[in-house]
Amino acid sequence: DARAIDWAVAAGADVISCSWGVAQDSAGVVAAAINRAVTNGRNGKGCILVFGTGNDNQTTIIPGFANIISVGASAEDDSELPSSNPGEDLLAPGINIFTTDLLGAAGRSSTDYYAAFDKTSAATPHVAGVAALMLSVNPNLTVTQVEAMLIQTADQVSAVNIRVNALKAVQAACESLKTTMVIATPESKTVCSSTPFFIAGPVGSKLPCGYSIKWSVSPENLLTASTYTGDFFTPYPVSSSVSGMATIMAEITSKNCIWTLQTNVHVGKPAFAGQLSPGGALVSSPSENQLCPGTTYKAVMTTSGPAPITWTKLSGASSPNFYWVSNTNDLSLRFASKNLSATFRASSSNSCGTTSREYIFRSIDCGGQCSSSFQVTPGSRGRRKIEVSVVEPCSSSFAADNGMASAYGSPNKDLAITNTIRSVVVTDQMGIVMHTENFDDGRTSVTIDAASIPRGVYIVRVDGRESSETHRVFIE
Repeated sequence: DARAIDWAVAAGADVISCSWGVAQDSAGVVAAAINRAVTNGRNGKGCILVFGTGNDNQTTIIPGFANIISVGASAEDDSELPSSNPGEDLLAPGINIFTTDLLGAAGRSSTDYYAAFDKTSAATPHVAGVAALMLSVNPNLTVTQVEAMLIQTADQVSAVNIRVNALKAVQAACESLKTTMVIATPESKTVCSSTPFFIAGPVGSKLPCGYSIKWSVSPENLLTASTYTGDFFTPYPVSSSVSGMATIMAEITSKNCIWTLQTNVHVGKPAFAGQLSPGGALVSSPSENQLCPGTTYKAVMTTSGPAPITWTKLSGASSPNFYWVSNTNDLSLRFASKNLSATFRASSSNSCGTTSREYIFRSIDCGGQCSSSFQVTPGSRGRRKIEVSVVEPCSSSFAADNGMASAYGSPNKDLAITNTIRSVVVTDQMGIVMHTENFDDGRTSVTIDAASIPRGVYIVRVDGRESSETHRVFIE
């Protein structure tokens, strides 16, 4: 008996069905052979040994064996046959089993088949056959896993008995394979040129023989070879200019197991686009993105892959007339007054290369206080004065907007007003100068005495250290 087990292991058996008993005096020798089979069989994963418990309704004929699957016999109503010895792991059909027979008169039947095979000798091959089917689906299963799946998927047929369920056991083996197999992809998950994909499992394992693989890609306009059947799938970008996300799918099929795997990859160099919030689509150079002063805008970017976007300021306005901060992918910015601009470059890189675009932002007159650098207020009746003041950069609330505080520090230091008034010139509508006054002491507000200016409409020109503008006022 022990030699038979050793021979089967050496011959490459995966499952050994044992419908025979073991005498007490040879139990130790057989147990040692079983341990060798479980340790060395199937290239170290272990042979599956299935034993019948015997048929004298007394003690089991497999005394103290570990690492085996023991089988009792069940009747047609799923009850355990009275003759079946107790102590089994599970039951299997053991009455009126149709089987092959020795040829001719040497057999139990006059034909080559026998229709009344019974008891545990008939039940054991059922479980051994199911174990073989499980390994045909997933040959990476260990002895312990096969036994556990057989027991977990068995049907509870009484308070103390379970009976093998072949379908559920094979399905469990299939599910166990699904959870370990993946589509092997480049580490960067990026396809720049011909890239092989294949099915892989844990270290040392691969998709079993007998499976067919049908590959496909979605969408079909990014990669060549959008469908293919075979172990390896090697698509490549349809051109050097394409960019986007693609899904690689593998439909894996065998007689007893069917499932689909998929993985997402980026094809080509990064691609990105953006929206202005508030606003609409973000446009790249040479077009300009026109913004209202005093409003914080955010360029919200969407990318076609995992590569981040970095922002670099190339030129244009600076603090305190302009503030900006960037985080992962996005850019927040705000102008303090009109007629300012700033140019930025957005860049994103992956293993295929770098994509860069330039964006121009310009502040325009949208109305409201932030469209002016200066506030000019004529005095009311009885107060013939013109009051001029610098408008602070819309405003020190920058410090709390969109993380700009961390980028620019304390509002008292970095958001202070730096524009000053250098001169004020008052002219009538014909351009005749009615009053002029210069300041060189860094003032941010002045009061012009208009007592000598007749009642009427006048033009006030204010020249500052950083900007100049005109205002129309009515003096009463």
